[in-house]
Amino acid sequence: MKEFKQNQSKKHDEIQIWCFKNIKEIIKGITDKDFSDDDIKINEINIEEPIKQSNGYIVGYLDIICHFCIEKMEFSLIIEIKPEIYSLGDLIRQVKTYKNSFHNHRNIFVVVSKTDKYKEILKSQNIRFFKYSIL
Repeated sequence: MKEFKQNQSKKHDEIQIWCFKNIKEIIKGITDKDFSDDDIKINEINIEEPIKQSNGYIVGYLDIICHFCIEKMEFSLIIEIKPEIYSLGDLIRQVKTYKNSFHNHRNIFVVVSKTDKYKEILKSQNIRFFKYSIL
């Protein structure tokens, strides 16, 4: 079991590093308009950002949070990385728990995964999807 967790962690890190380096590609991939890299201004990008309740208790860690501007509007892109999606319910509960900590309507929650079979269900829950397909 330990080897499985290490392999998953290695895959997770690989995807996380790719997302960090290609954040504009993800932003363009989840929007309805055809934006160029020059249209997107990255203000800040953080990895493994803790999410705390008002009492200071950590409920989880955001894999990536990116604050950016596009068309003079500011947004936050919150990315949950799953190399494989083994439980859709667990994933939706996790993202909805994180959503409860953010009340700004300009937050965009997205799952990045190699597994795209649940993308329509995620979309129905107001969670966007980006397929990671680098080998």
